[in-house]
Amino acid sequence: MRNLPADAVIVQDGCVMLDVPFPPRTGVTERPQFLLYGPASYDNSPAASAGPLKDLWRMGVQYVAVSDFAYYRYFDPGIRPTSDARAVFESRRRWYEELFRGHELVWSSVPAHPTHSHFNNPELRLYRLHGPPPDGSAK
Repeated sequence: MRNLPADAVIVQDGCVMLDVPFPPRTGVTERPQFLLYGPASYDNSPAASAGPLKDLWRMGVQYVAVSDFAYYRYFDPGIRPTSDARAVFESRRRWYEELFRGHELVWSSVPAHPTHSHFNNPELRLYRLHGPPPDGSAK
């Protein structure tokens, strides 16, 4: 929030909750001044549902904020989709792979302790999107 331009356009995993005020206990009183596109916190949808990264970049989205609560399921070898959900599952996995591989990680917060329980302290990452190469080829 404090490290982004005021006019930044961001897509988020809904569980990142950038559009929700900080709890009073944090002492942070200012509200984010950026524009969110795609999932809102009340929706709790993955950022991948906002559309292809190249299209988001063309529409002016500059950053993507993600949480392991949203993306981990696509990389956990013990989680397999049902046959009717396989196409969406694989599409979202590829979306996150492309984000992690082809765009700039500008900030992350990794919990000091494992959070494999009901404790809510996910890993958060913020990526800066880059456009396609000048020759138009895929990354």
